[in-house]
Amino acid sequence: MVNFLRPYSLKELCDISGATSFKGSSDVVVEGINTLSEANTQELSFLAEDEHVNNFKSLQDVIATKASIVLINSAHDIAGIENNVISHENPRVGISNILSECCVNNSSLICPGEIDKTATVSANNVSISSGVSIGANVVIGAKCTIGPNVTIMANVVIDDNVTIGAGSLIYPNVSIYKGVYIGKECVIQSGAVIGSNGFGYARTETAKWQYIPQLAVVKLGDGVHIGANTCVDRGFIEDTVVGDGCIIDNQIQVGHNVKIGEDTAIAGCSAIAGSSKIGKRCMFGGGVGIAGHISICDDVMLTATTNVNRSITEPGVYSSGMHAKPRTLWQKSIARFYRLDDMAKKIRVLEKGYATILSLTKKEVEKNSA
Repeated sequence: MVNFLRPYSLKELCDISGATSFKGSSDVVVEGINTLSEANTQELSFLAEDEHVNNFKSLQDVIATKASIVLINSAHDIAGIENNVISHENPRVGISNILSECCVNNSSLICPGEIDKTATVSANNVSISSGVSIGANVVIGAKCTIGPNVTIMANVVIDDNVTIGAGSLIYPNVSIYKGVYIGKECVIQSGAVIGSNGFGYARTETAKWQYIPQLAVVKLGDGVHIGANTCVDRGFIEDTVVGDGCIIDNQIQVGHNVKIGEDTAIAGCSAIAGSSKIGKRCMFGGGVGIAGHISICDDVMLTATTNVNRSITEPGVYSSGMHAKPRTLWQKSIARFYRLDDMAKKIRVLEKGYATILSLTKKEVEKNSA
């Protein structure tokens, strides 16, 4: 359960969610939000299955819930639902609006507009705008520009020549390397590293690895979200760029020179090798791997654990890999997989033999007909 800042009525929640209609008593009041199975009569709950509006089990969960108010997709038939109902075209957006407006923001770990006395800010041409909050032990290098209402939490290290746009939120223990540009309203979660050196090495004649200086930077567009412990490497001589509105989950590797188009979403534990280009509005499931120096066009969806080793030029849904199955069945399948080449050779021999038999039979029929 999550408590609201104060009690809210059905009418208020409908307006806050952005919905256009509701069913029930407009002045009924709830004090928090909970799941369908756990909610009580003082709470709001929701069904966010936008793409499964005819899911019978989910509708039964709505009917069975004790929640006083339920927010559901407007495509649902609400005739059999006795609860007060908010009908929303996009329930996830509606719930997001309610949580943002009605609940305590748990990111407020420092006093707004204050700079902690333990923070170290360079005296060399640092510009800090109004409303900036800086937590304990933060380090800010020379010639940095911090926009209005930026929040920088404890132990963040910001190197020289970094720009952070208005309203951005940097969680504790983030490292931002030299020259990085962060747009407006960005969120960077704890442990993320932005602008670390790209994986660039040349092999010498003696088989030793010689480091190639990575001299470009990282540029994050407006409204970009970077998850915890994600690394975005700086470019070699071409910037690494993450477009406006991208959401990048935890523990993701973005290699040097990578370009990610606007509004692309990438789930946890994925990796994009250097110099690859990702289009706009793409969606990658968890554990996706992208080889280096390839391009993926706009509006591509990659299901979880998909590996891509060549460019994708047509929008659509792509998959690879083998899903989990019982161990004994998996062992049999793998054993057969490794015999496929021999089986293919045998089939070709059989096909040739069959073709020969057909040819001889045809000649025999023609001979007898004559």
